[in-house]
This record gives sequence, C-alpha cells and structure tokens, in this order.
Amino acid sequence: MANDNNPSITNPETTTITTDKNDFSVIMSSSYRRPCRLDWAESSWIRWIYVVFFWWLNPILDIDDKRKLTDDNLFDVSPNDECSQLLKKLETVWEKFENKYEHINTWNIVAKAWWKESLGIGLLLILYLGSKVAQPLLIREIVLVINDSNRASYVGYLYAIGLGLSTSLQALMHHQFFFRAARIGIQIRIALSSLIYKRLLSLPTRAIIETTTGQMVNLISNDVSKFEELYKYIHHLWATPVEALIVFGITWHQIGIPAFAKVEQKTNPDKLYIIR
Repeated sequence: MANDNNPSITNPETTTITTDKNDFSVIMSSSYRRPCRLDWAESSWIRWIYVVFFWWLNPILDIDDKRKLTDDNLFDVSPNDECSQLLKKLETVWEKFENKYEHINTWNIVAKAWWKESLGIGLLLILYLGSKVAQPLLIREIVLVINDSNRASYVGYLYAIGLGLSTSLQALMHHQFFFRAARIGIQIRIALSSLIYKRLLSLPTRAIIETTTGQMVNLISNDVSKFEELYKYIHHLWATPVEALIVFGITWHQIGIPAFAKVEQKTNPDKLYIIR
C-alpha cells in the first residue's frame, strides 16, 4: 500500500497546563510520532475501506515485517483519546447533573456523555446480528434450489453469493464492534481516572492525609476498570433477547407449533434428558 497519503511526522512539543484546585494540569512531551492514522482514515468517507478493513494499521505492519517495532514507530495518541479532552467531556455532563439532580449516578453520567458513540456501535451490532441470522436462511434456500430441478441454476448462485457476503459482513462487523466498544471502554476509564485525580488535588490537606494510598489505588485500578470491562459486553444485554426473539419468530414461521417444543427442550435440560 502506498504511503503517499500518510500524515506527516509531528515535531516534538511540550504542553504544559497549570495545576491548581480549579484546573486540571498535565505536563506532556510529544515525540517524533506520526499523527493517529485512524483519525486520518475517518476524516473522509472516501477512506472508508481503510476503516472497515483496518488498513490504517498498514504502516506499522510494514515496519514490523522489516525490523523490530519501537515506541517511536507507533502512532501518536488521537485527540479524541487524550485525557484532557475526555475529562472535559465528562465534566461538562457532570456539571449539568449537579445543577439538575440532588443525587448523582455515575452510570447515568457516563451514558449521557457517550450516548452517540454507544448508538454507533449498537448499529454495528445490529448489522452483525442481521448477517448472522441471514446465513441459515440462505443455506435453506440453496438446499431447496439443489433439490428442485425446475428452478434456474443462477438463483442458487445468487443465494451462494449472498451467503458469502453475509459471512464476510458478520466477520467485519464482529471485529469493528469489539474494537470500538473496547476503545470507548478505555475512554471511560481514562475520563473517570482523570476526574478522580483532579478531585484528589482539590481536597483539603487533612482529607488527603486521612485517605490511604491503598484506597486511591484500589479506586482507580479496580473500581474504575469495571466500567471498561462491562462496556465491552453491555450491548449484549439487549442484543441477546432480540436475537432470541428473531430466531424464534423465524422458527415459528417455518415449522409452527413445534417451535415451542424446541424452546421447551432448550430451557428444560432435565426434561430433555428424560425424553432421550
């Protein structure tokens, strides 16, 4: 893949943000890293193929084929993943909740701050489920075409092409979903960790002395990480029942009342053992 469209390498800079009780501060120095290529790929719909097939990783993979990767070979952190931007995003929603509600729920704040991103990966999961459910239906049609000599042969080829496309779509949506869900989970963890650190800086000296190091480490490393872990799979709370209903509806449409017997066997393993 040609590298003519690669983003240029950035010059080293040092960013300093003042620290006090009202402002969160970070001192960072950037290295000779190239800007995040994912942002470059997502900046125009023309480069959609780079996003779908993860071609934005090609420069790193090309280097890895020739020599061992070093830290400078990696892309720079995306502005969307910087802790200062994520903290600002979380605090904006947090302040609105503080002014509107007496009791604040962290989950509600996180859901409000990342609802657009959550909707996007939810649509990816719908495409994944649709392609997954379509495959057995296409296989059924292929079998019917093979058994029916009166049907045109090109119909079977069309169903076979559809089966291949649905399988490819399922694989692509599966990887895109988990990649983006993991990224949003990391963003949530970074934002909450930054907020905790900022609030610790604003605490009175006496309160800081009474707070043990173990409590702070446990809060950041253990409690906050649960948000990241849960977000990878939280969409399956609604996707699994939806998939079950769709499959049951298709089964009911194909075989009618016996579909209930199949559900009964699946939900009652003891009865299934007795029947066998």
